[in-house]
Amino acid sequence: MRTEEPRSLLNNPGSAAAVRGWTGDLTFYVLVVFINLALNITSLSGVKIPWVDNMRYLGVFIVQYRLLKCSLDNAKKAFYRCANAVFGKIGRIASEEVTHEIIRCKCIPVLLYGTEACLQV
Repeated sequence: MRTEEPRSLLNNPGSAAAVRGWTGDLTFYVLVVFINLALNITSLSGVKIPWVDNMRYLGVFIVQYRLLKCSLDNAKKAFYRCANAVFGKIGRIASEEVTHEIIRCKCIPVLLYGTEACLQV
């Protein structure tokens, strides 16, 4: 088994081997070759499709991972934005029950939108 890094991976500064360093592991070499091949995907019309770390599909952010993984960071940001807008408008004028009901009706759906797609079965 070869322990030095192949020259084709060394010449490609964006490759995972150049970034992480060559370990001499054949599995790692196959993974790096697969990643390098996956970076150059083109559609049938000849348009290059970029390889991204995350993507938004119907409001759900899907993150690059071994299995299906969703990011809830943007949902949390949207929830806090909505809650802060409610608190900014009503402040301490409304009662606690009214504030709770407005948060439940207006902000919780923002947080829960699309989370059923991210549930692991």
